[in-house]
Amino acid sequence: MKYDLATNLLPLSQSIDAAADRSQFCLHLILEVSDAGVPVLAGVNPAIVISGIQFGADTVGCLAIGMNLAAGPVLLIGHVPFHAIARAFSQGALSPAHKPADTPLSLKCGRSELRLYPDGRVRILGDDISIEALGRMGLKGAVVELN
Repeated sequence: MKYDLATNLLPLSQSIDAAADRSQFCLHLILEVSDAGVPVLAGVNPAIVISGIQFGADTVGCLAIGMNLAAGPVLLIGHVPFHAIARAFSQGALSPAHKPADTPLSLKCGRSELRLYPDGRVRILGDDISIEALGRMGLKGAVVELN
C-alpha cells in the first residue's frame, strides 16, 4: 500500500507542553535509521538524540514521538506508523474540531467519567471517588447533597 502525502509537516512538529520542568513532546520526521536502530530526524542534531527503543528501516518517513528535554537532548519514545498518519489525513483528523456548544465535554476511562457542561456545571461519575488536597480545599455551592 502506498501513500502520497503532499503536505507541510511544520504544524505537526510544533511542541506540546509536557511538564512543569518545561520538557516538551514533539513529532519529528524520520529521515533514515542507522544500523544501531537510532533514527536521523529532520531538523535535529543526531548527536543529541537518545532512543530508548530500536527503530527499524520501515519507520523511515514516519513521525517519531520524542520529548525535548530541558537539558537539550531529544528522548525518543516511539513512532506513529505511516498508515495511521495517512488515515488521520484522509479522515480530516488534523483539522480543528468543532463541537456543538450545547453538549458537554466528556472524559471517560472505564467506568469513570468527568463531564464539563457549557453552563458551568461539572459532573464526576465513578464507583469510588476521592478528593485530596495538599493545601486548602474550598467548597462553595448553593446546594450540597450528601447521600
